[in-house]
Amino acid sequence: GIPAAGVLDDGRLRPVTDAAIERATGPKARGLQVLEAVTAGADLDWFVVYSSVTAVLGNPGQVVYGAANAWMDARMEARRRAGLPGRSIQWGPWSEGGMAAGRELDGPFQGLTDAEGRALLDVAVRMGDATGVAARLDLRRAGGARVPCILRDLVKPAAARSAGAAAAQGAFARPIRALPDAARRPAVREALREDVAR
Repeated sequence: GIPAAGVLDDGRLRPVTDAAIERATGPKARGLQVLEAVTAGADLDWFVVYSSVTAVLGNPGQVVYGAANAWMDARMEARRRAGLPGRSIQWGPWSEGGMAAGRELDGPFQGLTDAEGRALLDVAVRMGDATGVAARLDLRRAGGARVPCILRDLVKPAAARSAGAAAAQGAFARPIRALPDAARRPAVREALREDVAR
């Protein structure tokens, strides 16, 4: 096998075998190679593949699955550099189908409904980048070890969120309260516009 470290939930390291690599990467790699071969020379508007957010964020115990999807993402980047269409959508979990259907999700991810997935697909194929994440993320639900490292700067512990929110609310509300009643609504509207523009 190929010695590679994957951190499981229990913290043990395990080797990744050739069989595991073949199971995760073989169908994706061969399928993409066949698709590229049969469309070579065709005037395509889109060339879209489905990847996983695991390629970007990782997931305990899924090192091979993440690598297989990262390979597809890299292949779409290479197509774009060659002047060919290529788009890899790095999907988050779906609630009504797919591998996460019917499972309780922890951390910041919520399952996409079929309708949300179709809407995201419509947007994703029109985006300019070769890769992009399409996921339903609720950072308010996050807050523990299940938050991917890349997102941890976005997620504050609940106590810090509460203290920060209270401080921000006070800093916002004090000058508004000092205004006459008739001037408060326009001041709130302007403050919100400035905040959204940032």
